[in-house]
Amino acid sequence: MISENPFVALKEGRFIQRPILSGTNTNEGTSFAISEGFSVNSTIEFRAAVARYFDQGVANTSVDAITTEYLEGLSPEEVQSSLGSVLPSPRSDYGTLYGRAALFRGDQLFIAARRFSTKMWARFGIPAFSYRFDTVPSSVSPETLGAAHFADIPFVFCNVGGVGHEVNFLASNVTTSRDQYLELSKRMSLMWLSFVNELSPNARFALDSGLIWPAYTNRSATNMVFRNHGLSLEDGTWRASAISRLNSASAGFEA
Repeated sequence: MISENPFVALKEGRFIQRPILSGTNTNEGTSFAISEGFSVNSTIEFRAAVARYFDQGVANTSVDAITTEYLEGLSPEEVQSSLGSVLPSPRSDYGTLYGRAALFRGDQLFIAARRFSTKMWARFGIPAFSYRFDTVPSSVSPETLGAAHFADIPFVFCNVGGVGHEVNFLASNVTTSRDQYLELSKRMSLMWLSFVNELSPNARFALDSGLIWPAYTNRSATNMVFRNHGLSLEDGTWRASAISRLNSASAGFEA
């Protein structure tokens, strides 16, 4: 039973204070924007869509501010960089603002809450290992879906045979791509095993990648980035203003 607003509980330290490994994918919102018919072509349509995903108690000023963040606060260059391989407007039936809509939906569903919780772990001095998965699996459209929700799961569980799926997301007719998928999956699964056993992805189960996964801190908000051509670190504060607005609207306080 959830007895209080989770945002309040986290902000005041009322949670089990154990290390956490948490992350999201680059294109968390694409599949939802498509399946929910989130096709928008104007500011009015975008605002109506934003309002639809919040409780009626959220002030109109918050809805306006969030709409402004995603339509005016993000430059076209920032939108394209945030989308990775996904095109800002890949098909007419997805709407001319598809890319911005997908960013909003992914942030609102997953990314904003993940960032807030990671910040709270850091605030209370508890190790938090944050990641961004940025690999487009096999048989997935890079232009419309990209590194979408759930894309990381076959890699984490090293599901090299595609068991339980209609397609094998780690398969490829190109030997180089297949080898890269397998290497990435091996690295990720061993890091997860390391964390489960040792509460650190850098412990004895992890492969020697030559790259240490640092804990997320409020002074150094670092994500591990998983790409099929290798691992890297990034500053995990992108879309800071927009994501803060989302958390404020959801929680009822300035996040």
